[in-house]
Amino acid sequence: MRSLRIAAVAALMLFGGGGVFADVEVFEVEDLDWYDDAEHGTVDVISENPLKATLTLENNDEAWLYIGTSPVESFETLTGVNVTYKTVGGSFKIGIAVEVEPFEEDGEEITEVTYEAVLSASTGGTTKQLTLSDFKKPSWPEGYDGPANLSLVSKSDILPGVSFFISETGSVTIEVSSIVLKGVDLDDDDDDDDEDDEDEEPIELIGHAWAWWMADKDSKGSSVKNSDNVDFVGENNDLLYAKFELAADGWATVTSAFKSGDTENKDSVSFEGLKYITIEYKSTGKLRLVLLTGIFDGSAFMKELDASDDFKTVKIPLSEIARPNWPGLSGEMDVRNVLGTVIGIGLTVPYGDGGEMTVKSIVLNFKDEDNGNNNNNNNNNNNNNGGNNNQNGISKTNAAKTINFAITGISAGRLSLSVPTAGNYSIAIYGVDGRMLAQTKANLVRGANNLPINKNFAKGVAIVRVQGANMSLVKKISIK
Repeated sequence: MRSLRIAAVAALMLFGGGGVFADVEVFEVEDLDWYDDAEHGTVDVISENPLKATLTLENNDEAWLYIGTSPVESFETLTGVNVTYKTVGGSFKIGIAVEVEPFEEDGEEITEVTYEAVLSASTGGTTKQLTLSDFKKPSWPEGYDGPANLSLVSKSDILPGVSFFISETGSVTIEVSSIVLKGVDLDDDDDDDDEDDEDEEPIELIGHAWAWWMADKDSKGSSVKNSDNVDFVGENNDLLYAKFELAADGWATVTSAFKSGDTENKDSVSFEGLKYITIEYKSTGKLRLVLLTGIFDGSAFMKELDASDDFKTVKIPLSEIARPNWPGLSGEMDVRNVLGTVIGIGLTVPYGDGGEMTVKSIVLNFKDEDNGNNNNNNNNNNNNNGGNNNQNGISKTNAAKTINFAITGISAGRLSLSVPTAGNYSIAIYGVDGRMLAQTKANLVRGANNLPINKNFAKGVAIVRVQGANMSLVKKISIK
């Protein structure tokens, strides 16, 4: 039985749209990884840049190589591939995988099919310029009745990455010195840069997988109660409620650390590059939003918000989040200079006061917003050092939250992800060799979800695809 090949790469939202289109030389990508596999043969990698490898096939099956990381986020705008190579021993093939509706053949569930083009033998070296129509539907699996060539395949089904393989018994040494991806989108946004803006997407903190809100208070008798009117111990809900009861000159706060000391932990939140914060809340008294830092010199940065009987959404520029002018405080006064040290957010009330708060949303925004409604909140900002009394409001539609579509990781058999709208989603998890590890369907809530997969995974790397109505996301994640 012939084995499928899949390019194990990460892709972002496949919505199309604007971006920066360019020709990308794969060998110029930093940290380029090659994975190899061969069920009925061997792959001897001699060098990775340029790629030189000997593929030896036994028993008339296939050996292959495939790219494990990709320099682009998707192949939706790909127009072709140019390959410069030479060979010893014969021809070989280049393939691009597409996702298909699952079906069975010979007792195996098929979820991807690789469209392929032949690269003829060339001992002296040649460059092959391939269009999408040059990638033909493979003869196997026989049950696949998809389009005849790659140009006719839905672009959102094309998985970014290319593979090199042989399909006839024998041995071929290939030396590939250039792989140019033609007309790819370097990012998924509409701006004019070529930066990967995945880290620039807004982040909703309420209900975030990394959020565990805890209460802290003085020893004078102050307390924090939850919605059940018992001591606030810790929770992660889609609605954050707290009732503060303060002793004379007392204090209490609810905080969550969103950034861990483990810089490799992709579930945690980095505040670097933060532009402004939006918060949707109601409060019986004044409320303070606090940015907590890892600098132990009293470095906390605050913004005071007015009481509101009804839910209101407020936009808070970083320039309005300032060090309080309490006696004895020293150090950096502008939070924009120490964003790398921010580890979380706190919510509290002014000293000596009490009150109840309910928070629906706290969104970190990493892009400047050119337009918005300017609402005067008439805040006194007594806690700020020269704060600005005029805040910018945004509408309750909370557009930032609606585009927060993310896959964060798998831990203890549970998949952490967030989706922009509630509804039915299909989730598929693949190994780096293309084999399906798990597949399920779930009715997900808007925002953060922690989905049981009902399968124990070994630690390592996997490819996760989440498919919803009119949206799709593919990402390479770590299994912990």
